[in-house]
Amino acid sequence: MKVNLEELKKLGCEFYKNQEANESKFISIPKQLYICPFYKNYLSPVTRELYAWLKDRMSLSESTSKKGDKRFVDENGYIFLIYTRENLMKILNVSKQTIADSFKILNALGLIFEKKMGQGKPNRIYIGKVLYMSEHDALERLEYYNKHEILTKNTNKKSSNFQKSKNSTSKSKKIRLLEVENLDAINTNTNKTESSKTNTSSSSTKSKREILTNIYEEAFKPLSNYIKNKINTYIEKTNIDFVIEILKYSIEHNAKTPSYFFKTLDNLIENNINTVEALEVSITKFNKKIEKKKKTSSRFSASSNEKKLNFTNYSQREYDYDELEKQLLENSGQCDRIITTDPLEKYLKQKEEAEENNYIF
Repeated sequence: MKVNLEELKKLGCEFYKNQEANESKFISIPKQLYICPFYKNYLSPVTRELYAWLKDRMSLSESTSKKGDKRFVDENGYIFLIYTRENLMKILNVSKQTIADSFKILNALGLIFEKKMGQGKPNRIYIGKVLYMSEHDALERLEYYNKHEILTKNTNKKSSNFQKSKNSTSKSKKIRLLEVENLDAINTNTNKTESSKTNTSSSSTKSKREILTNIYEEAFKPLSNYIKNKINTYIEKTNIDFVIEILKYSIEHNAKTPSYFFKTLDNLIENNINTVEALEVSITKFNKKIEKKKKTSSRFSASSNEKKLNFTNYSQREYDYDELEKQLLENSGQCDRIITTDPLEKYLKQKEEAEENNYIF
């Protein structure tokens, strides 16, 4: 059944017209909370909504202070708000435990800070600014939180709640799943060969994923949900064997963080190298290029050494030192100083002059 605007208006629905968009008030959620790997790993939809609601409520404290009422500004100039958890439960329509868990996460991530004011007094809630960081910084921050097991309990709780949610499906859905399973069984019996191939492939992929996980966690830290999703994206772009091979390569090259692993994958995929075979061809080409450079370098070095040897093997002039000294003495009367470039002749001349002047040479 197709429904148009006019029919919806008859049902009491209203839609924005031109220049009416700013008439309503909205709760604003920063995009960074959705796209940053660090925030994305920990924040649930409810937690994001809670942060946005508290931040919006902070603007009320701010407008109050601008009017001269400083009740919501502390001694250091920081603005805070007071909001009971009971009110937030009603507004967001969630349980007390959900609000408590969300507050813990926001506190741990530095998106809020709660200051207890004593028995019977409500807590002050300070709103933290969203951090705009690079993917590399976000991953490092994520690794730090994993290393120090910050929020591990909350994360486990979140996953257990998700598991409960999955288990609490409707009866009709379970029946439908059973029908699908039965249908799959019939199809399996119809073609056992194909089923065998599929199961083998599936178990093989599963075991390879376990291998990948073990290698990664041994080199770095336990896999977070974000990292798992990121690795799955690379597996979809290439294949699991290729991703495992690049992970091993990164570790062999002393990668300290997963960033090296991911950058290597990005560079290879960008150059259309996305299989183990293509990688091996690329490495072979690279090694040949290096070998060629080494040969060129060794030839140049050999040529250079040959020149040096030719020079050092130069046969020097042989002298009859007695005859030479005699000639020099005979010519001493004709010339007071012999100007020569021959080192030996120069030495003998200096020796002769020294003896004539009666000092030791």
